[in-house]
Order: sequence, then C-alpha cells, then structure tokens
Amino acid sequence: MAAIAAALPSAAGAATLNVHPGPSAIQKAINKAHGGDTLRIHDGTYPETLDVGKRLTLKGVDGRPLINGRCDAQSTIDADSNGVALKHLSVRGGDQYGANYEFVDAGRVENVVFRETCDGALYGINVFQTGHMKLLDNDAKGFTDAGIYVGSLQDLGEKPYVIRGNSMHGNNIGILVEFGADGLDVRVVNNRTSGNDLEGESDRSGIMLRDNDDVLLSGNITNNNGDYGINLATFNGQSSDDNTLVDNSADDNGLFDLFNEGSGNCGAGNAFGSVSGPLGPC
Repeated sequence: MAAIAAALPSAAGAATLNVHPGPSAIQKAINKAHGGDTLRIHDGTYPETLDVGKRLTLKGVDGRPLINGRCDAQSTIDADSNGVALKHLSVRGGDQYGANYEFVDAGRVENVVFRETCDGALYGINVFQTGHMKLLDNDAKGFTDAGIYVGSLQDLGEKPYVIRGNSMHGNNIGILVEFGADGLDVRVVNNRTSGNDLEGESDRSGIMLRDNDDVLLSGNITNNNGDYGINLATFNGQSSDDNTLVDNSADDNGLFDLFNEGSGNCGAGNAFGSVSGPLGPC
C-alpha cells in the first residue's frame, strides 16, 4: 500500500489524506498537503521527526500510531504554523521535547501519549510565547522538567487558554505554567497529576504556577507527588498572586499539598491535607 493515499476533498474545500507507514511517510504527506487539510495517520510506527509548517490536523486512526523521533532532533514534532492540531497519537524520541509550539497564535494537542526515551528530555509538550491553545486529555511520563510546559503566554483575545483533562505522572513537574498569564483567561481544569517525583529541574510538583497571576485551577486531583501537590511559586522575587483555586483535591504529597508563596490567592471547595500558607476565600 502506498504511504500516502489519494486526498479526499471535504465539503469545505479542505482535503483528507490517508497516511500509512513508510519512509518519511508523514512528512511527505505534510509537504503534499494544503493548509486546513487533515492527515489520517493509520496505526503503525513512524520513525521520523516532523516539521509542520501549515495549518494541519494530524489524527491517529485504527489504533494509536507511534511517531518516534529516535532522539535525532530537539523535538519529535515541531508545530511551526498557527492552528496545528495533534490528535490520538503516541509520541516519543524527542531529544528535548515531544511536541513543540513556539511563537504561534493557536494550536491544539488532544489525546496524545508522550514518553521520554532520550535520557533527560525536558517536556512532553512545550508551549512558549503562543496565543490561544487547547491541551486536552494528554498523558505524559518521564520528563525531567514537566509533562506540560506553558511559558510566556501572549494575548489570547476573547478565547480562553485551556489545559484540561490531562494525566501527568512520573515527571519532575506534571503541569508547569510560568511567566505571562496575568490578566489572561487561563484555565487549568480537571487534570490528574499524581506521582510526579522524578528528580529534575525544579521542586517535584503536580501543578506549578511560577510568577503567574490570575489563573483558574479547578477540579484538579494531585496526589503523591515528591514535594508539592499544587505549588504557587516565586521566581526571582516575583510571586504567583490572585489565582483562583476551586474544588481541587491534593493529599499525600511529600512536603505540602498546597504550597502558597503568593498573595491574594483564593479558594473554595478544595480538599488539601496540608497547606504552607493561608488561602483566602473567593
């Protein structure tokens, strides 16, 4: 079977390309596709790194296809265009990152499994200086900084920035959001960040906000992490302030279930076994 099947047009003019395992099969399909197209990546192993420079959806079908960068490049998948969506894939073998989104206005990563296989990769998902993103229902393990890293967010306009339903375990930090969420609509909701006890770049935490204000943390469960469940941290003297914590649960974390170095952080309906500092009512 050819690695790239014929493109099928959709009603909106975008096309669907079916991709099957073969030499550089996905990258060849990316090169052939046009912005707005969907690549249906059929089950199997794809030993390649990807540069996605168009607004495409890469969607795994017939199972969960594995994209393995084999530690040959900094990232297994580089999303270099606005609107790149990754769905229902397995990703490993990035020397530093599984999926990398930098300096783009929008993107989506949904139901993707990330594993560290390069002896010290930093992030499953790396998001830096982006606009509107959705990170939904992903799973990451083994990363020496964070399963999900989000830093230096840009103005999102009317849309929220959503980190929801992810399972982060066995990393140094499950979810790390730092620098630049002030005044933006950032929602960290219904994630499971347990067992993040890997020695690495920072305090072993389920969820860490570092020098970040005005974030909503809601419905997260964060147990049995090495140091902290939820860590509202300070960096270079800049604290994490005025964040809202609602209906979160944290227990059996190494030092504190809630570590609160900031001011103006408020909470309602949370269940924390231990806290380092007061959390005012919302």
